[in-house]
Amino acid sequence: MTWGGALNVLIFCAVFDALRLFFNMFWLFGPVLTVITCNAVIGGWLEKWTLGILGAKTAAAACTAAGGTLGVVGFPIFAGFGVIMAIAVGLFGWMTVGLIIMIKNPRILKENALQFSSSFLVSELPLIGSIPALTVIVWRMYHVQIKKETAALRKYESEHAASLQEERRQQAVEFMRARDMQIAQIQEQEAANDELYSQAANDEEIPDEEREAA
Repeated sequence: MTWGGALNVLIFCAVFDALRLFFNMFWLFGPVLTVITCNAVIGGWLEKWTLGILGAKTAAAACTAAGGTLGVVGFPIFAGFGVIMAIAVGLFGWMTVGLIIMIKNPRILKENALQFSSSFLVSELPLIGSIPALTVIVWRMYHVQIKKETAALRKYESEHAASLQEERRQQAVEFMRARDMQIAQIQEQEAANDELYSQAANDEEIPDEEREAA
């Protein structure tokens, strides 16, 4: 496992955490989005139908006032909607990321089931859920796994290198032993040839009379 392989999962975690933060803070973002939408729609409409007499500035002032009033009056509505959506997004995000990890790397989920479950519990709390728990915990899970696998890979490479070195040493020993045996055989053959040559030479030196008498 490398950080390149974990990046896609972490991106999903960050997206869901950002959405949860958005909905947990919807009591603030709701009125702001209302003001922005009002400015975009009402401002253009006023400028078009009043021939520029009333335009963006008038709409901005009116929409800001309306947004402020809506933020105070509609706070329970925005906050309640945000909490419900944050819980839904947290549950969907937790299930989605869990499924991705289960498909891509089930071992990391099995070894860190308790930590991953804690991310779900944190994400479902109304206020504390603003913390990017899913991203932090999943990052921690991958960090620990990558660290373990890197150490295991280095150990394997070290042991493999030592094994190859020992294998080469054994091959060198076997080669030297085979060479020594071959040299010994050659020397024995040369000695036998020398002995046969000496006997042949001695036979040639004996006179024919003595050879016949023998």
